[in-house]
Amino acid sequence: MDIFSYFRELSSISSPSGKEEEIRKYLIKHFQSLGYRSMADKAGNILFYLNSSGKKLMYCAHVDTVPIAQNAHVLEDDESFFTDKTTALGADDKAAVAVLMKEAEKKDDDLLYLFTVSEETGLTGSAALDKDFFKDFDIAFAIVPDTGGKVGDVIIAAPGKTRLTLDFKGKAAHAGFAIEKGINAILLASEFVSNVPSGRLEDGSTINIATFSSINSTNVVPAKARVILESRSLDEKRLDDIISSLIREARTINPEVDVLEERLYRPYMHDRKSPIMDFMLSVMPDAGIRNSMGGSDANNLNVLKIPALVISCGYENAHSVDESIAKKEMTKLEEVISAISAAFKLRRA
Repeated sequence: MDIFSYFRELSSISSPSGKEEEIRKYLIKHFQSLGYRSMADKAGNILFYLNSSGKKLMYCAHVDTVPIAQNAHVLEDDESFFTDKTTALGADDKAAVAVLMKEAEKKDDDLLYLFTVSEETGLTGSAALDKDFFKDFDIAFAIVPDTGGKVGDVIIAAPGKTRLTLDFKGKAAHAGFAIEKGINAILLASEFVSNVPSGRLEDGSTINIATFSSINSTNVVPAKARVILESRSLDEKRLDDIISSLIREARTINPEVDVLEERLYRPYMHDRKSPIMDFMLSVMPDAGIRNSMGGSDANNLNVLKIPALVISCGYENAHSVDESIAKKEMTKLEEVISAISAAFKLRRA
C-alpha cells in the first residue's frame, strides 16, 4: 500500500490516549507480516526490529491522539486530508506512523521503529521507558517525526515542563452569622494569581495559569480553592527557579497551601555541531533549524542518553477541528525519511 492508504486505515482506528490497543494490534499485524520482531513494555510502548546487532537508527512516533480526534470524520480531495469540522484529523501523529509503516517495507535491519502511547497526556507513555528496554540495542540516533509545519524543519531544542497544583486553605464560616470568622480561600488564590507573572517571560519561558476552581455554597465562606498551572523553559535550571519562586509566593500568601509539583518532562538542546545534527545536516543541508516550546517523546529519549530530535511532519492546526495535512507534505516526509535511512546505511557501510 502507499502512505495515503496506510493513513486512511490508521484514521479509521480510534486511539485516544489510554485507549491505543486496537491501533497497537494493527501495527503488530503489519510489522509481523514483514518479518519484524517486537517487544513491549508495561505502558504499551512497542518496538519493532529485524535483529539486534550493529548500530541502529530509531524512528519514533506516537499512536495516540487527543480526544477530539476520536472517531475522526476524515475527508479528502486531490490535495489534502481534512475533516468535516466536527473532529480533529489525528495527523498528529498518524501521518508519521503511516510513513514509517511504508518505510518498514524496505526491511532495513539498521532501523528500529518505536511507537509510543499516551504522548498527548504529557509524554507519559515514553516517560515509562527505561534504559533496560533498549539494553540489547546500540542506538546511534533517534528521529521523531512529530511537529506541525512544512516538512523540512529540525527541532534542535525543546522545553521542559512542570505542572503545579496549589490547594489554598482558608477557614469556613457562615456567610451571614459569622462571616468575620472566615478566611476566604478564593481571595487567597486570587491574590496569588494577581501577584505572579503569566504568559511568555522575557527569556522565552512560559507560565500558564490553566485552572482556577472552588465549589462552594454561597452561605459558606470558601475554605478551599485550587489553582493549576504549568511552566515551560528551554533551560532546566531556569524552570526550577520559576517553579521555586511560584511556590514561595503561594506559601507567603498561604503558609498552609498544599503543593503538588509534577515534572512532566525535561528539556533537550543539541549543539549545531553535535553528532546528531552533523548527521541530519548531511541529509538535509537546507533544513530549517528552530527551537520549539512543545514537548515530544524526543525529550524523554534524550534523558535516556539516546540522542533524539524532532522533525516536522506537514500537518497544520493540530488538536483542532481545522487540522489538515497536504498530501504533498506527506509525500515529502516519505522522501525525507527515506533519505535519512539511506544516509545512515551509507554511514554504517
